Amino acid sequence: MSDKATPKLALSVREAAEALGISERLLRSLTQQGKVPHVRLGPSEQSRLVYPVEVLQEWLWRASGMDAENKEEEAVR
Repeated sequence: MSDKATPKLALSVREAAEALGISERLLRSLTQQGKVPHVRLGPSEQSRLVYPVEVLQEWLWRASGMDAENKEEEAVR
């Protein structure tokens, strides 16, 4: 067995808000407005919101106005 933790595929509301540096309340508001990509898991009355890590990263890059070429250059730095 490996000591390395399995990387998360998706973040909870709390984790995503912390990663973005915003409050959970603001994240929920942006989610309700359809501005932040997310996935609902489970039956509608008991659904859980999650934010896929890669999709959230891509959304953040697009929202910042950076294109894919700039993203690759920044990742190298």
